[in-house]
Amino acid sequence: MERLLYFEQGVDVALLDDINKKLNFGNAQERVQAQAVLTQFRDHPDSWVTVDKILDSSCSTETKYFALQVLEQAIKFRWKILPETQREGIKKFLLNVVMTLSQDPLFVQNPDPNVARRNKLYLNKLDLVLVALIKQEWPHKWQTFIPDIVNISKTSEYLCENNMNILKLLSEEIFEFGSA
Repeated sequence: MERLLYFEQGVDVALLDDINKKLNFGNAQERVQAQAVLTQFRDHPDSWVTVDKILDSSCSTETKYFALQVLEQAIKFRWKILPETQREGIKKFLLNVVMTLSQDPLFVQNPDPNVARRNKLYLNKLDLVLVALIKQEWPHKWQTFIPDIVNISKTSEYLCENNMNILKLLSEEIFEFGSA
């Protein structure tokens, strides 16, 4: 399991899937060991760099969700120290994933209720990560966010619906922050 932490070799997505499986379905000792490795992975300063490969290659919803937690943590706690090119890359990647999935009718309205529920939770987590990014960038560095989201919403009913969810999540975050 520990070889997952050797970032210079790249991420082994199959191993990460296996560790997540052990965390959720293993015996007590496997769960403790898996949790320790996943915590070390998540807390490593370079773990966020692997998120795109994990999201593209993993077949496990749990692993993808974990990868989004890694990215969300990087956005919340390391955003200001990341180089501008990396921040722009994360922003473009995240926007591309959200737009691609939220425009796909089969993804959004899968006939299998279990798959539809999993997809909805996954897209919602993507939206939450995007909101964390928006909170870092808007309004100072991403002044065109509102016009951008309005224009993008015109392209697809599903995309419009998801963008409304993003705005709802953002307004909830702002309201919670303002009342704290």
